[in-house]
Amino acid sequence: MKASGKLCEFEGCGRAHQAKGLCSAHYQQFVKSGNLTPLYEWLISPDARCGATPSCDRPVYTSSLCRTHYEQRKRGVPFAILKPLVNPEGTCAGPECKKEAEGEGRLCRSHTLIKRRGEALFPLILKTRSADLPDLIARGVYWCTSCQQELPLSAFVIDGQRKLPRSRCRLCLGIETRAEKHRRSFLEILTLFEYQNYTCATCVNRHTDDNGLHLDHDHRCCPKKGESCGKCIRGLLCWTCNAGALPWYERMRGIIEPVGLMESYLNHPPALLAGLISGKSFA
Repeated sequence: MKASGKLCEFEGCGRAHQAKGLCSAHYQQFVKSGNLTPLYEWLISPDARCGATPSCDRPVYTSSLCRTHYEQRKRGVPFAILKPLVNPEGTCAGPECKKEAEGEGRLCRSHTLIKRRGEALFPLILKTRSADLPDLIARGVYWCTSCQQELPLSAFVIDGQRKLPRSRCRLCLGIETRAEKHRRSFLEILTLFEYQNYTCATCVNRHTDDNGLHLDHDHRCCPKKGESCGKCIRGLLCWTCNAGALPWYERMRGIIEPVGLMESYLNHPPALLAGLISGKSFA
């Protein structure tokens, strides 16, 4: 039982005492690892900044990391080099928003997506109310908490345990996965999708919920499948082109007659044309 008025003895914590002189969270830390660390540094110091990379100036979310780097650590992926925040204060300029500013006009990702659609900014809806679920399901739609729009149920992955759609649509989840694996931002990958009009860069196949486009990169730079440094990304390709046609052509390049479409893609990839990578030679 908590002792009335007694606080956690960990320096700067200030939470109510639970056991052994510690609050509940610090006591659990001690039991599991024997080590104690600050919980949410932004409560201790609003000026605390992320320590994941030397250049990260984002406010601390927890464990000395900003929200983005904390999510990357949870997924076990390398820390990405993030662009400096547009808003020096670190928070979104959208209405009633406390999320990190990472897009155009000092906006968070979700408010940037709303602005790109040409809609007026509104307070974010980050959770679907249980009372609204029956009506949404009956109408065959659901709310994406990332892009902030109502979409058909087919645009969502159904959670196996809850038997309900996940909170983010397939496209938003897919873009975030590609961004993390290739160390780019969500909005940069979205820009590439928009530049290619959601179509494979070397054929006419379009991105769909069931058959998404893959993010291709130069394997001479980063041999590992499905991941890269982010500086050698080239474009979005359908599975057939990414796994079959393009690798075959690259192996046969210089042996067979040049194929104009493939040569154009390799020499001037969409990521270069969209301004996401530098103008080095891809010949």
